[in-house]
Amino acid sequence: MPRQRNLNVNLLVTFDAIMKERHVSRAASKIGVSQPALSYDLRKLRRLFNDVLFIRGPSGFEPTARAIEIHESVRSALVQIQSVVAGCDAFDPTTAHRSFGVAMTDAVTFELMPPLVRQLRQLAPKVHLRVENAGTEDSCALLLSGMVDLAIVTKVKLPPGIVGREIFRDSMVCVADRHHHQIRHGRLSRDAFARASHVLVSADRRIGTHAGTMFRERGIELNVIAALPHWRNVPEVVRGTDLIGLTRERLVAASRRDPDLVYFPPPFEMPQLAFQQIWPERSGDDPGHRWFRELMYATERAGTDRHPGRQATARLSA
Repeated sequence: MPRQRNLNVNLLVTFDAIMKERHVSRAASKIGVSQPALSYDLRKLRRLFNDVLFIRGPSGFEPTARAIEIHESVRSALVQIQSVVAGCDAFDPTTAHRSFGVAMTDAVTFELMPPLVRQLRQLAPKVHLRVENAGTEDSCALLLSGMVDLAIVTKVKLPPGIVGREIFRDSMVCVADRHHHQIRHGRLSRDAFARASHVLVSADRRIGTHAGTMFRERGIELNVIAALPHWRNVPEVVRGTDLIGLTRERLVAASRRDPDLVYFPPPFEMPQLAFQQIWPERSGDDPGHRWFRELMYATERAGTDRHPGRQATARLSA
Protein backbone atom coordinates (compact mmCIF):
# COMPACT_ATOMS: atom_id res chain seq x y z
CA MET A 1 0.00 0.00 0.00
CA PRO A 2 1.46 3.38 -0.95
CA ARG A 3 2.25 5.87 1.78
CA GLN A 4 -0.53 8.44 2.17
CA ARG A 5 1.83 11.42 2.08
CA ASN A 6 2.85 10.50 -1.48
CA LEU A 7 -0.69 10.24 -2.83
CA ASN A 8 -1.81 12.81 -5.38
CA VAL A 9 -5.31 12.92 -6.84
CA ASN A 10 -3.85 13.74 -10.27
CA LEU A 11 -2.00 10.41 -10.20
CA LEU A 12 -5.31 8.61 -9.71
CA VAL A 13 -6.76 10.54 -12.66
CA THR A 14 -3.79 9.44 -14.75
CA PHE A 15 -4.23 5.83 -13.69
CA ASP A 16 -7.95 5.90 -14.52
CA ALA A 17 -7.30 7.47 -17.95
CA ILE A 18 -4.74 4.81 -18.91
CA MET A 19 -7.09 2.07 -17.73
CA LYS A 20 -9.83 3.41 -19.99
CA GLU A 21 -7.76 4.29 -23.05
CA ARG A 22 -5.01 1.62 -22.83
CA HIS A 23 -2.80 4.08 -24.73
CA VAL A 24 -0.45 6.78 -23.38
CA SER A 25 -1.05 9.49 -25.99
CA ARG A 26 -4.84 9.02 -25.95
CA ALA A 27 -4.89 9.05 -22.16
CA ALA A 28 -2.77 12.21 -22.10
CA SER A 29 -5.14 13.90 -24.56
CA LYS A 30 -8.16 12.81 -22.52
CA ILE A 31 -6.97 14.51 -19.32
CA GLY A 32 -5.27 17.45 -21.02
CA VAL A 33 -1.58 16.83 -20.27
CA SER A 34 1.45 16.19 -22.43
CA GLN A 35 2.60 12.65 -23.16
CA PRO A 36 5.91 13.13 -21.27
CA ALA A 37 3.99 14.42 -18.24
CA LEU A 38 1.71 11.40 -18.28
CA SER A 39 4.68 9.03 -18.66
CA TYR A 40 6.31 10.73 -15.64
CA ASP A 41 3.11 10.23 -13.60
CA LEU A 42 3.00 6.59 -14.66
CA ARG A 43 6.51 6.07 -13.31
CA LYS A 44 5.42 7.60 -10.00
CA LEU A 45 2.37 5.34 -9.92
CA ARG A 46 4.54 2.28 -10.45
CA ARG A 47 6.75 3.26 -7.53
CA LEU A 48 3.78 4.02 -5.29
CA PHE A 49 2.05 0.71 -5.92
CA ASN A 50 5.25 -1.30 -6.34
CA ASP A 51 3.89 -2.79 -9.56
CA VAL A 52 4.39 -2.06 -13.28
CA LEU A 53 0.57 -1.70 -13.54
CA PHE A 54 0.60 -1.74 -17.37
CA ILE A 55 2.44 -3.93 -19.89
CA ARG A 56 2.79 -3.12 -23.59
CA GLY A 57 0.77 -5.48 -25.77
CA PRO A 58 -0.20 -5.76 -29.45
CA SER A 59 -3.21 -3.47 -28.98
CA GLY A 60 -1.79 -1.04 -26.43
CA PHE A 61 -1.19 -1.12 -22.69
CA GLU A 62 -2.64 -4.13 -20.86
CA PRO A 63 -3.30 -3.78 -17.10
CA THR A 64 -1.66 -6.14 -14.66
CA ALA A 65 -3.67 -8.09 -12.09
CA ARG A 66 -2.78 -5.42 -9.53
CA ALA A 67 -4.09 -2.62 -11.76
CA ILE A 68 -7.36 -4.46 -12.32
CA GLU A 69 -7.66 -5.10 -8.59
CA ILE A 70 -7.37 -1.43 -7.58
CA HIS A 71 -9.22 0.19 -10.47
CA GLU A 72 -12.73 -0.07 -9.04
CA SER A 73 -11.59 1.54 -5.78
CA VAL A 74 -9.80 4.31 -7.69
CA ARG A 75 -12.90 5.00 -9.82
CA SER A 76 -15.11 5.09 -6.73
CA ALA A 77 -12.74 7.52 -5.00
CA LEU A 78 -12.63 9.82 -8.04
CA VAL A 79 -16.42 9.88 -8.33
CA GLN A 80 -16.76 10.80 -4.66
CA ILE A 81 -14.15 13.53 -4.98
CA GLN A 82 -15.90 14.97 -8.05
CA SER A 83 -19.24 14.96 -6.24
CA VAL A 84 -17.83 16.73 -3.18
CA VAL A 85 -16.10 19.39 -5.26
CA ALA A 86 -19.03 19.93 -7.61
CA GLY A 87 -21.78 19.91 -5.01
CA CYS A 88 -25.12 18.16 -5.40
CA ASP A 89 -26.69 20.53 -7.95
CA ALA A 90 -23.66 22.05 -9.62
CA PHE A 91 -23.77 20.15 -12.94
CA ASP A 92 -24.72 22.58 -15.71
CA PRO A 93 -25.35 20.65 -18.96
CA THR A 94 -25.22 23.81 -21.08
CA THR A 95 -21.56 24.40 -20.23
CA ALA A 96 -20.27 21.03 -19.00
CA HIS A 97 -17.31 19.41 -20.79
CA ARG A 98 -17.73 15.71 -20.10
CA SER A 99 -17.55 12.34 -21.83
CA PHE A 100 -19.85 9.41 -21.09
CA GLY A 101 -19.22 5.82 -22.09
CA VAL A 102 -22.31 3.71 -22.79
CA ALA A 103 -22.55 -0.04 -23.40
CA MET A 104 -25.42 -1.47 -25.45
CA THR A 105 -26.13 -3.83 -28.31
CA ASP A 106 -26.35 -2.73 -31.95
CA ALA A 107 -30.14 -3.01 -31.79
CA VAL A 108 -30.45 -0.69 -28.78
CA THR A 109 -27.95 1.71 -30.39
CA PHE A 110 -30.20 1.82 -33.46
CA GLU A 111 -33.24 2.59 -31.29
CA LEU A 112 -31.85 4.99 -28.72
CA MET A 113 -28.83 6.82 -30.07
CA PRO A 114 -30.47 9.03 -32.75
CA PRO A 115 -32.97 10.73 -30.38
CA LEU A 116 -30.44 10.80 -27.52
CA VAL A 117 -27.79 12.54 -29.61
CA ARG A 118 -30.37 15.08 -30.80
CA GLN A 119 -31.27 15.83 -27.19
CA LEU A 120 -27.61 16.17 -26.22
CA ARG A 121 -26.95 18.62 -29.04
CA GLN A 122 -29.80 20.78 -27.75
CA LEU A 123 -29.27 20.48 -24.01
CA ALA A 124 -25.54 19.71 -23.56
CA PRO A 125 -23.58 20.58 -26.72
CA LYS A 126 -20.15 20.03 -25.11
CA VAL A 127 -20.91 16.52 -23.80
CA HIS A 128 -19.40 13.63 -25.79
CA LEU A 129 -20.55 10.01 -26.11
CA ARG A 130 -18.63 6.77 -26.64
CA VAL A 131 -20.66 3.63 -27.34
CA GLU A 132 -19.34 0.11 -26.71
CA ASN A 133 -21.09 -2.85 -28.34
CA ALA A 134 -21.85 -5.27 -25.49
CA GLY A 135 -24.55 -7.53 -24.08
CA THR A 136 -25.49 -7.98 -20.44
CA GLU A 137 -22.49 -9.92 -19.12
CA ASP A 138 -19.87 -7.80 -20.85
CA SER A 139 -21.70 -4.57 -19.95
CA CYS A 140 -21.54 -5.39 -16.23
CA ALA A 141 -17.81 -6.09 -16.51
CA LEU A 142 -17.24 -2.79 -18.35
CA LEU A 143 -19.19 -0.88 -15.68
CA LEU A 144 -17.32 -2.45 -12.78
CA SER A 145 -13.96 -1.77 -14.43
CA GLY A 146 -14.88 1.87 -15.10
CA MET A 147 -14.60 1.48 -18.88
CA VAL A 148 -18.17 2.76 -19.35
CA ASP A 149 -20.55 4.80 -17.19
CA LEU A 150 -23.93 3.40 -18.16
CA ALA A 151 -25.44 0.45 -20.04
CA ILE A 152 -28.75 -0.71 -21.49
CA VAL A 153 -29.22 -4.49 -21.17
CA THR A 154 -31.93 -7.11 -20.96
CA LYS A 155 -33.43 -7.36 -17.50
CA VAL A 156 -31.58 -9.91 -15.39
CA LYS A 157 -30.34 -10.20 -11.82
CA LEU A 158 -27.44 -7.79 -11.46
CA PRO A 159 -24.10 -8.51 -9.76
CA PRO A 160 -23.08 -6.68 -6.56
CA GLY A 161 -22.05 -3.07 -7.20
CA ILE A 162 -24.44 -2.60 -10.15
CA VAL A 163 -27.89 -1.00 -9.84
CA GLY A 164 -30.55 -0.21 -12.43
CA ARG A 165 -34.15 0.37 -13.41
CA GLU A 166 -36.37 -0.82 -16.22
CA ILE A 167 -36.35 1.53 -19.19
CA PHE A 168 -38.58 -0.16 -21.80
CA ARG A 169 -40.20 -3.39 -22.95
CA ASP A 170 -40.61 -4.98 -26.35
CA SER A 171 -42.71 -7.80 -27.77
CA MET A 172 -41.71 -10.63 -30.07
CA VAL A 173 -43.20 -10.78 -33.57
CA CYS A 174 -43.04 -13.39 -36.33
CA VAL A 175 -42.17 -12.48 -39.92
CA ALA A 176 -42.44 -14.55 -43.10
CA ASP A 177 -42.52 -14.13 -46.84
CA ARG A 178 -46.02 -13.08 -47.91
CA HIS A 179 -46.27 -16.13 -50.19
CA HIS A 180 -45.44 -18.63 -47.44
CA HIS A 181 -47.68 -21.62 -48.17
CA GLN A 182 -48.77 -22.14 -44.56
CA ILE A 183 -49.71 -18.56 -43.71
CA ARG A 184 -53.51 -18.19 -43.56
CA HIS A 185 -55.08 -14.75 -43.09
CA GLY A 186 -51.85 -13.43 -41.63
CA ARG A 187 -51.59 -16.23 -39.07
CA LEU A 188 -49.79 -19.53 -38.54
CA SER A 189 -51.19 -22.37 -36.45
CA ARG A 190 -49.29 -23.73 -33.47
CA ASP A 191 -48.62 -27.04 -35.17
CA ALA A 192 -47.40 -25.38 -38.37
CA PHE A 193 -45.17 -23.06 -36.36
CA ALA A 194 -43.62 -25.94 -34.43
CA ARG A 195 -42.94 -27.88 -37.66
CA ALA A 196 -41.57 -24.91 -39.61
CA SER A 197 -37.93 -23.97 -40.16
CA HIS A 198 -36.88 -20.85 -38.29
CA VAL A 199 -34.55 -17.87 -38.20
CA LEU A 200 -33.66 -16.67 -34.70
CA VAL A 201 -31.16 -14.44 -32.98
CA SER A 202 -28.27 -16.50 -31.60
CA ALA A 203 -27.66 -17.11 -27.92
CA ASP A 204 -24.41 -15.24 -27.37
CA ARG A 205 -23.41 -13.47 -24.16
CA ARG A 206 -22.31 -10.48 -26.21
CA ILE A 207 -25.59 -10.18 -28.08
CA GLY A 208 -28.53 -11.03 -25.88
CA THR A 209 -31.57 -13.27 -25.46
CA HIS A 210 -32.12 -16.28 -27.66
CA ALA A 211 -35.86 -16.62 -28.29
CA GLY A 212 -35.43 -20.35 -28.80
CA THR A 213 -34.88 -20.66 -25.04
CA MET A 214 -38.42 -19.42 -24.45
CA PHE A 215 -39.84 -22.18 -26.63
CA ARG A 216 -37.70 -24.89 -25.06
CA GLU A 217 -39.16 -23.89 -21.69
CA ARG A 218 -42.56 -24.71 -23.23
CA GLY A 219 -41.40 -28.08 -24.49
CA ILE A 220 -40.98 -26.95 -28.11
CA GLU A 221 -37.70 -27.57 -29.92
CA LEU A 222 -37.55 -25.39 -33.03
CA ASN A 223 -35.75 -26.32 -36.23
CA VAL A 224 -33.37 -23.34 -36.45
CA ILE A 225 -31.94 -23.02 -39.96
CA ALA A 226 -30.17 -19.68 -39.38
CA ALA A 227 -28.96 -18.12 -36.11
CA LEU A 228 -28.21 -14.42 -36.62
CA PRO A 229 -26.37 -11.89 -34.45
CA HIS A 230 -28.84 -9.01 -35.02
CA TRP A 231 -32.62 -8.76 -34.70
CA ARG A 232 -32.98 -6.31 -37.59
CA ASN A 233 -31.54 -8.77 -40.12
CA VAL A 234 -34.28 -11.36 -39.61
CA PRO A 235 -36.86 -9.94 -42.10
CA GLU A 236 -34.39 -9.82 -44.99
CA VAL A 237 -33.24 -13.38 -44.37
CA VAL A 238 -36.75 -14.86 -44.52
CA ARG A 239 -37.67 -12.93 -47.68
CA GLY A 240 -38.32 -15.32 -50.58
CA THR A 241 -38.01 -18.45 -48.41
CA ASP A 242 -40.26 -20.80 -46.44
CA LEU A 243 -38.60 -19.74 -43.16
CA ILE A 244 -40.33 -18.18 -40.16
CA GLY A 245 -38.40 -15.45 -38.40
CA LEU A 246 -38.77 -14.22 -34.86
CA THR A 247 -37.63 -10.71 -34.03
CA ARG A 248 -38.33 -7.69 -31.83
CA GLU A 249 -41.41 -5.70 -32.77
CA ARG A 250 -39.96 -2.22 -32.18
CA LEU A 251 -37.04 -2.86 -34.50
CA VAL A 252 -39.12 -3.74 -37.56
CA ALA A 253 -41.70 -0.96 -37.44
CA ALA A 254 -40.54 0.50 -40.78
CA SER A 255 -40.29 -2.80 -42.65
CA ARG A 256 -43.82 -3.80 -41.62
CA ARG A 257 -44.99 -1.76 -44.61
CA ASP A 258 -43.03 -4.01 -46.97
CA PRO A 259 -45.56 -5.69 -49.33
CA ASP A 260 -43.39 -8.81 -49.67
CA LEU A 261 -43.41 -9.64 -45.96
CA VAL A 262 -46.11 -10.52 -43.48
CA TYR A 263 -45.90 -10.00 -39.72
CA PHE A 264 -48.00 -11.81 -37.13
CA PRO A 265 -47.91 -12.57 -33.40
CA PRO A 266 -46.40 -15.88 -32.28
CA PRO A 267 -49.04 -18.60 -31.90
CA PHE A 268 -47.77 -19.15 -28.35
CA GLU A 269 -47.97 -16.70 -25.48
CA MET A 270 -44.53 -15.18 -24.97
CA PRO A 271 -43.36 -12.79 -22.26
CA GLN A 272 -42.20 -9.34 -23.25
CA LEU A 273 -38.48 -8.61 -23.30
CA ALA A 274 -37.63 -6.12 -20.55
CA PHE A 275 -34.62 -3.82 -20.85
CA GLN A 276 -32.96 -1.98 -18.02
CA GLN A 277 -30.64 0.95 -17.61
CA ILE A 278 -27.76 -0.04 -15.31
CA TRP A 279 -24.83 1.80 -13.71
CA PRO A 280 -22.21 1.36 -10.97
CA GLU A 281 -23.59 1.95 -7.48
CA ARG A 282 -20.61 4.20 -6.77
CA SER A 283 -21.80 6.67 -9.45
CA GLY A 284 -25.34 7.02 -8.13
CA ASP A 285 -24.88 10.43 -6.50
CA ASP A 286 -22.62 12.02 -9.09
CA PRO A 287 -24.60 15.05 -10.42
CA GLY A 288 -23.43 14.71 -14.03
CA HIS A 289 -24.02 10.98 -14.09
CA ARG A 290 -27.47 11.42 -12.58
CA TRP A 291 -28.36 14.05 -15.19
CA PHE A 292 -27.17 11.86 -18.06
CA ARG A 293 -29.08 8.75 -17.02
CA GLU A 294 -32.23 10.84 -16.49
CA LEU A 295 -31.80 12.26 -19.99
CA MET A 296 -31.44 8.76 -21.44
CA TYR A 297 -34.47 7.53 -19.52
CA ALA A 298 -36.59 10.53 -20.50
CA THR A 299 -35.56 10.26 -24.15
CA GLU A 300 -36.57 6.60 -24.29
CA ARG A 301 -39.88 7.23 -22.54
CA ALA A 302 -40.57 10.13 -24.89
CA GLY A 303 -39.96 7.87 -27.89
CA THR A 304 -42.37 5.32 -26.46
CA ASP A 305 -45.00 8.06 -26.08
CA ARG A 306 -44.30 9.33 -29.64
CA HIS A 307 -43.43 12.83 -28.44
CA PRO A 308 -39.59 12.74 -28.39
CA GLY A 309 -38.47 16.35 -28.10
CA ARG A 310 -41.25 17.77 -25.94
CA GLN A 311 -41.51 14.90 -23.48
CA ALA A 312 -37.80 14.43 -22.85
CA THR A 313 -37.12 18.12 -22.33
CA ALA A 314 -40.17 18.52 -20.12
CA ARG A 315 -39.16 15.67 -17.81
CA LEU A 316 -35.66 17.03 -17.38
CA SER A 317 -36.87 20.55 -16.73
CA ALA A 318 -39.33 19.51 -14.03
